[in-house]
Amino acid sequence: MEFSQYDEKKATQVAAYFLSKLSNRSSKLKLMKLMYIADRESFRVCGEPITYDEYYSMQNGPVLSKTYDIMKGDSERSYWNDFIIQKNPRELVLINNPGIGKLNQEEMEILDGVLAKFGSCTPSELRNITHKFPEYVETNSSKKIDYRQIMHGVGIPPKEIEQLLKSYSEAIDI
Repeated sequence: MEFSQYDEKKATQVAAYFLSKLSNRSSKLKLMKLMYIADRESFRVCGEPITYDEYYSMQNGPVLSKTYDIMKGDSERSYWNDFIIQKNPRELVLINNPGIGKLNQEEMEILDGVLAKFGSCTPSELRNITHKFPEYVETNSSKKIDYRQIMHGVGIPPKEIEQLLKSYSEAIDI
């Protein structure tokens, strides 16, 4: 269930912010894990994600599906490509900064917290950390992770999860 639409500009700003704090470059794996952890933390703090992406368990851990497609070049979207390029098959480089205009103060605090806690981790350490998340399922292909699973994984009580899902559903119907 998606509560809102995926926002490529917002996802690009999240990625660019992380890259700007990581010497303007990162492996795809590390950036993806930081972005997943940030969305997960946003569920815990705010009851909703930052990017509104779709999430999947894959061999190297959970991913933001639409953002992952953009990172791989499998998407026709162009906003990302104005700011972030693929230097080689595993590394991304920030070439222009899109700013943080789509991110609110609470989201910025989440990003800074994720960087403080996980920014110095290697890609393989982040992979191992995300493999321990309760919503992650070991797979050789891909398996959808729904918002309810992430909320449960971060400790949101079941009644609150149902209230959040209902409120988002009603907001979309308006």
